[in-house]
Amino acid sequence: MGGKEYVDYVLGAGPMILGHGHPHVLDAIRRQLSRGTTFYTLNEPAIALAEMVVRLVPCAEAVKFAASGSEATFQSLRLARAFTGRNLILKLAGGYHGNHDYAQQSISTIYDERGQFRAGPESRGIPAQVTDTVVVAGFNELESVERAVKEYQEDLAAIIVEPIQRSLTPDPGFLEGVREVCDRSGALMIFDEVVTGFRVGLAGAQGLYGVVPDLCALGKILGGGLPLGAVAGRREILELSVPDEQGRATRDRVALTGTFNGNPLSAAAGVATLEVLAASGTYEQLEDYGSRLVTGLSSIGDRLSVPLEVLGVPTIIDIALGNGRPKTYREYLASDRRSVTKVKLNMITRGIFVNPWARIYVSVAHTDRDLELTLEAAEAELTAVRDAGDPV
Repeated sequence: MGGKEYVDYVLGAGPMILGHGHPHVLDAIRRQLSRGTTFYTLNEPAIALAEMVVRLVPCAEAVKFAASGSEATFQSLRLARAFTGRNLILKLAGGYHGNHDYAQQSISTIYDERGQFRAGPESRGIPAQVTDTVVVAGFNELESVERAVKEYQEDLAAIIVEPIQRSLTPDPGFLEGVREVCDRSGALMIFDEVVTGFRVGLAGAQGLYGVVPDLCALGKILGGGLPLGAVAGRREILELSVPDEQGRATRDRVALTGTFNGNPLSAAAGVATLEVLAASGTYEQLEDYGSRLVTGLSSIGDRLSVPLEVLGVPTIIDIALGNGRPKTYREYLASDRRSVTKVKLNMITRGIFVNPWARIYVSVAHTDRDLELTLEAAEAELTAVRDAGDPV
């Protein structure tokens, strides 16, 4: 970027919770680099990381590694279909679960001509037959989930949920209600914790909200800044991916293999990252910085008489303008996203690196000076949007 310095809130799309180049993580990568970069299967760092996941993540009785978060959500869905013997998946409109065909449904285009939720592909090249296996309901709209399950429950394999959907936090009782619906219908509950895993606490959103899914997909922070994903959950489900006694993957098993799954460099970086996160005071530091950022942004909105809402939790935040605080994806789409994008794009020109269309991530590397610069840039750009008469 031409030598210009930036305060980074993109953080590699979330993985760099310790900031860039943390010495403990770099040392772990260097040590593993001298021992070998890939072994296809068994390696000590992967075993150590799997043991940490089982110890920390409430649903994790067993772990199966992947090479990315997208692969982890895909594998979770395949396991759910195999375990239940059913074909359909229910996802929530606006939820993002990666780049595979099943995940690329109803992220932005979510309604039919009657204004009802519908599945729809978000990419070219996705067969209509895949779209036909996806059912859509609304985040924080438990009645829509219950209606969809009632209609499709005989063939519904799983409900996949981002427990914090992008930057929308769950209403009290929503996740608990989805858990109850799954138990009643026989569908599995899958948490996509690729973002929330180890960011909102060592136990992820499961620990934060006290709701335990059958399976969860992990990624981002799990690999310490290197490519890695994992499916964690009930042992009886994950055991479907274990080959037979002769090491063969038979037709009654689930194929979940990959050359770089559990790569030792990624696993070593992941172990080192979780070690730092587990140290006393780390999450308190993250929460403190994020809370001060939330408070500062809210104060700017009040001072400027701009209808600004700060969404999310202190370690994952976003801003919304207009129409009050959105709780559902319908309400989020109805907010003034154009003005938010304009504010964020202009903040980048002021040295604050944010994703114009996505969340703001905080890290332990952020400083008081970073906070000061961020709030100065936000105030200047929110003032400019207001004074320009944009519809906020």
